[in-house]
Formats: sequence, C-alpha cells, structure tokens
Amino acid sequence: MGSNRSGYNSRCLPEPDQSIPDRQTNRLSSWKEIAAYLACDVRTAQRWEKTEGLPVHRHVHAKLGSVYAYVPELDAWRVTRAKSPRSDELSTAPLAQPRDRVRLVAIPAILAAILLSGLWWTRRAGGSLSRSNEFPKPLTTWLGTQNCPSFSPDGNNLAFTWDGDRRDNFDIYTIAASGGVPVRLTTDPAADYSPAWSPDGKSIAFLRCPTAGTSQLMSIPASGGPERLLAKLSTRTSVQSRDVSWSPGGRWLAVTDLLEPGSPSRAIFIVPANGGPPRLLAGPSPGASFAQPNLSPDGRVLAFVCTSPQGGGGLCQLPLTPDGAAAGAAHPIAIHGFQNGSASVSPILSPVWTPDGRSLIFASMKFGVNRLWRVSRDGGEPALIAAAGERVTLPATSPKARRLAFTRRLYNTSVWRLDLQSPEAGPSRSISSTHPDLGAQYSPDGSKLAFASERTGIAEIWISNRDGSNQVQLTHLKEVLTGDPAWSPDGSRLAFDSLFQGHSQIYFEDIHGGEPVRALTETSIAILPSWSPDGQWIYFCSDRGGDFQIWRTPVKGGQPVQVTSAGGFASAISPDGRWLYYTAPSPPLGDRPVADLDRHGIARTIRSDTSVWRMPVQGGPPVQIADKVLDRCFAPARDGVYAIRRENQEQELVFYPLDRGAKPRAIATLRQPLLPGLSISPDETSALFTFIDQNNVNLMLLENFR
Repeated sequence: MGSNRSGYNSRCLPEPDQSIPDRQTNRLSSWKEIAAYLACDVRTAQRWEKTEGLPVHRHVHAKLGSVYAYVPELDAWRVTRAKSPRSDELSTAPLAQPRDRVRLVAIPAILAAILLSGLWWTRRAGGSLSRSNEFPKPLTTWLGTQNCPSFSPDGNNLAFTWDGDRRDNFDIYTIAASGGVPVRLTTDPAADYSPAWSPDGKSIAFLRCPTAGTSQLMSIPASGGPERLLAKLSTRTSVQSRDVSWSPGGRWLAVTDLLEPGSPSRAIFIVPANGGPPRLLAGPSPGASFAQPNLSPDGRVLAFVCTSPQGGGGLCQLPLTPDGAAAGAAHPIAIHGFQNGSASVSPILSPVWTPDGRSLIFASMKFGVNRLWRVSRDGGEPALIAAAGERVTLPATSPKARRLAFTRRLYNTSVWRLDLQSPEAGPSRSISSTHPDLGAQYSPDGSKLAFASERTGIAEIWISNRDGSNQVQLTHLKEVLTGDPAWSPDGSRLAFDSLFQGHSQIYFEDIHGGEPVRALTETSIAILPSWSPDGQWIYFCSDRGGDFQIWRTPVKGGQPVQVTSAGGFASAISPDGRWLYYTAPSPPLGDRPVADLDRHGIARTIRSDTSVWRMPVQGGPPVQIADKVLDRCFAPARDGVYAIRRENQEQELVFYPLDRGAKPRAIATLRQPLLPGLSISPDETSALFTFIDQNNVNLMLLENFR
C-alpha cells in the first residue's frame, strides 16, 4: 500500500481536485485539509460526516474525486459539538501518532507565518492600496443633490451642501456620521456650497454666490448662529468641486479665485481665518488654472488641480512654510496612466489627503466614469478604491474615525420620440438601457439613428434602426469620451467628437466600422461637428482663436476657416444649404451654480438658456431667430427651425418659420428635464430628444477606511 508525501494513505483518499475554480482562503479542500483543520485523521473525519452531520459538499471530477467544506460551516459545526459532545467521541477517535502530532502543530504555525508574511508584503508593496472591512453605505438618500462632504475634527459629523427637497437653492447642512435628521445652518437665497469644517470644530467656512460671477468666503458656527464675511472673491466655482481648505492650525484658509479680475485663469489664494483680503499663494502660467486646493495634515504641502489651457486636469503640489507662504515652486505629480497637462484624457478632480499625509485620494473618469483612486504623494502607480464604486467624487477623510465619505451620482438618460403629427399623445421612449443613452440623430434617409451610449461602461457611438431596434456599437475607442454624432449627407459616415487622442477633436468613421480618422491635426479644442449638405465641409466649434467660434474645414483636408466673429457654439446647415444656424455661447445659469456634468462628464455649472441665430452660408450679418432656447436644442428644417424653448420652467417644442413675418408655432410641452440636443426626421414627422430619467447625488460613507 503506497503512501503519498503527506503521510496519508493515497488509496483511502484521492488527491484534491485542482480544477475547482476560485479556491479561496475561506475554503478547505479535500479530506486531508478537513482532517488537519479538525486535528484528526482522515478516517475519523469521514466517519464524523456520516454520524455527526459534518457539512461537507462533494464534487466529482472526471478523473479524481474531491470533497470540500467552508470554514464558517466547520466553525459552526464545532461550536455545536462543543455544546453537546457525544459520550463516545473520545473513546472511539484514534489517537494521533507522535509524528502526526508534530505535523498537526506545524500546520497552524506555517499558516500563521504565511499570513503574517502576506500582510507584511501588502503593507510594503501596496502602501497606497485602499483597505476596508465594509462596503459603503448611503448616508443620505434624499432627492436632489447632497454634495461636498466635510468631516468634523472628531469624524462624528459631516457638513455638506444640499439643494433641498424642492431643488431650489443650495444651503449648508450638517448630519451625524451615523445618519439621522440633517441640521440646516444657512437660509440665504444665494447659493451656499463648498463647506470646510475648521480644525477646532467650532465653525464651518463655505462659499456663497450672491451675484453672477462673484462669490464670498463665509463662516458660520458649527452649531448655527450669525454668519461672518471673511473675504470677497471675484469668481465662483461649481458645487461639484471643493475650493476651500483650512490650515491645520486654523490660522488661515486656502481658496480658489481669479488670478486677477477679468482673467480667465484661476489661482490659489490665502485668506486669514479672522478675515481680510486674499493673498496670492500660487498662480499658473497664462491660460492655465489652479483650483481645488487641499492642505496636507501637517500643513507643509498644498495639493491642487492644475488645468492646462486645453482643459486637461492634472494633480500638482506646492511646498509651504508654517505661515502659509510658498517654500518652493509648484510641480506636477506624475501618476502612471493619467496624462498630466494639456493632453489629459483622465482629468483629475477633488484631491484630498489621507490622514497620514502619505497619499492623496482623487476622483477621475479614467475608464469612462468617475471613480476614486489613491496614489502616493510622490506619484507613481495609483490604486483604485474599488469599494467606492462608480459615479463617485468629492472624497473626504476623517483622521480619527477612519472614515471615507464621498458623493455618488444616481444618473440615467434615455432617448424619447415625439410624433409631430399627433403631439398631443406625448413623447414615448425610443432608446433606453440601464446606462445613459443620449444625443440621437436621424440618418439622411430617416431609416437609422446614431446615438451615444455608456452601456459598455464608457461613452461610445451606436447605430440602430429608426424605431430603436437592432442596436449595434460602432466605435470601440475605450478610455475616452465620445459623443455628438452627425451623419454625412450620403449616410455612409459619421462625424463625432472624442477625447480619443488626448483632447476634444473631430473624427470620421464609416458606419460599417473601421478605424476613426481625425479631421484636424491641431491641439485646440474642436467639438460639435455638422456637415454641409454637399458633404464637402465640416462645421465645428473651436477655441483656436481664443474664444468659442464656429469654424469650417474641408472634409478632404485643408486649413480651417472662421465663420462667426461674435461667438458661436453648436451649428447646423439648413437642408437647402443656404443658411447656417448656430447658438451663441451662453453664460452660467442665473446667479447660482448648479451641480451637473458637462458634455464630457467634467463637473461644471449648467449653462443658461441660449439664443439661436441664422446667417447666410456665403457670409453676411447674423439675425437672431429665437431666444431662451435650451443649450443645443435646435434643428433646421426646410421652412424654418425647430427649437426647445424654456420660460418660467415651462419647456416647449416650437417651430420658427423661415418667413420672419409668420409667428412661431408651439407644438408640445415637454415636462421632463432635458439634455442638450434635438433631431427632426427628414420627413418632419417625428422629433428625438434626451430626457433625464434620474439625476440625484447622495452622500456615501465607508467605515474602517485605512
């Protein structure tokens, strides 16, 4: 009778079946391992299965048999036996031989050594890895936008901003980390956002937007009370970013403001805690911006987002003196897989220090949707904080409570269709999934649709039949942000914009697939393509001249030509090729910032309603056709232009005749929130637009975060 190397009888028990998948540390495979775990021999373990109900599951392989049990099951079984042992158990169980005793003692010691060595290597090699014993839990579940969490010094409470049940105004609230009823601190009609809890726990600083284009740095007692103005600022930021940070000693705050009044660049300023004029701390090169400052726990380093003139956001740091002065030059943090600088395909947002000051946590849309990442303060390979999930941003850490808070966006959009021959029936859903679908456009013959969808985890271009059936993915660019499809006049190609090669550019692709072809070779932004009816020109929006204007370029190659001179954003040519319709660039909405993502998923404020203009394609003075039009919600037709107009919170699809003497004709009221974009079928029998089905932002909390 032969024996294997482990000393067990090989004829009594086959070798473990190594083909069982996903063998994990919480599973024991084969009778040998079960017997070692129970400190008995194989035969006793087999007998216990029959007489004592040992929870063992059998799996049979084609060549070798295998049995296994889960550790929790065995633990529970042993506890049950400990409470009511059989009287014959000790007398019938054979004693282990001396050699077996040594082996049984050695097994736990070896396992312990392996476990300790694994922990040591995890700490050494994965210092930036995120470890938590729990999954995140919702801290708030209300409708609206709960945003920008900030922990109290003891980690037991959070300050945040919320636009309320009515979604009418952002104010500052606090809530216990254990949950409960929020406490409202501010009630000003202006928007309050970006709260930051002071190090002594007594007050909360925040930003207020009293007028369009300006903001104020304010302070309020954490328990409520009179507010105090700390500084007046010449710009405002989005509620989707954090732009206030306290020094560890509470003597001053770092904030974001314009480099100088009227400048397009933002910089980091210092404001004394008792109030006073802002003092410049770090300013960028012309055209770039510094924003979203966050001070390290020891106050010696300032981390912030550095944005290039082309819009790419990287992560930078600046050494500081104890009194808040620069102790050196600002320099970027090199993060593997995240291009810093002008060609950032993975913009970085909302940096925050870990409690030990060794790492930074940030949000980024790498792989198409915002996730949280962690990287060493010196840069290197980032680690994904997988437990946080997707569509998350604005992380906040608590040094004492080992907690990580962040926001999670619950968001989905669908393409809807309105029958223009019977608009009273209302719109019906045309394209939808569990991920955002948007921006559908009819093909020139009306038989197909092109649209953008995130159903693969990142925005790509898809094609379907007119009724939304037979949906096929066209682009496979991955790790990019792609949208705004436009059909060529012959229906053979699509133009679209994408961050495929580092920044927003126009590409062409055949509808039957193939490699995308870049329309332009420059580094300036080029977005929102549209075709001329003869297929010879592509019109687009670009900032190549310093501000957004409409340009056009030959499809077969050549130098772009500027078309508008007083500003232009989205454009489209009338079917007869005579008229260029376009929208004027619009300012931010009203007097307050509103949480939203822009067309490339980057946090910004919602644009206010715009106006639609018309000018001859061959050149001539532009004429305003419509006002109060939702961003990019217009589509030229044979005898005029369709547009979605918003006034007093009412949204209407309206037709504006080419004959200026004729009155506009209201077609239908649209009651759901809309995203930019409108398409009219070539026969003008139906319209397509994108409804926002869900758009809420909640606070999440991850306990035991290290």
